Amino acid sequence: MIAHRFGLPDRCREHAVVALRGLARREAGMLLRAKRFVGSCFLALLVTVPLAMVGAQEPPRVNAEDGVAIKGYDTVAYFTDGRPIQGKVDYQYSWDDVVWRFASLAHREQFAANPERYAPQYGGFCADSMYFGEAVAADPTAWRIVDGKLYLFAKPASAGRWSSDTAERIQAADENWRKFQAPQ
Repeated sequence: MIAHRFGLPDRCREHAVVALRGLARREAGMLLRAKRFVGSCFLALLVTVPLAMVGAQEPPRVNAEDGVAIKGYDTVAYFTDGRPIQGKVDYQYSWDDVVWRFASLAHREQFAANPERYAPQYGGFCADSMYFGEAVAADPTAWRIVDGKLYLFAKPASAGRWSSDTAERIQAADENWRKFQAPQ
């Protein structure tokens, strides 16, 4: 077309057509790569924005699986019975945005009257892990009461470590808990 318009010989016209076809292929390839790049950028945004939002959430105040504090154990039983007892669905109380379960109606009423007295320290997260500045889920069967406060641990060995240097461990864990609870 262009070669014909300018009066070029047929051989030049063929070269011009081939050149134009090659140019069209390169442009099509560039367009395809640009579309893939834009698509990749969009996909990256779809993944990173929700992750950033997750990081922006406030830290949990209570160790609660499925909205139930300390795996459903009766927090009053540690004080009254001297042992962990699994709570019952029939005796539940909602406090601090989670459900607390109790072995009896009397335990539920005791907790409702003074939740801060019976609630485990560090929201029921492992006290030993909090000493190291980490929030790790606790095993409600690994526990200690120190100065009238309940401390739960990830495993019994962790509770054993708290038999020495207890005051220093509590002081450090308290400080880490405050940092953990501070708005990010």
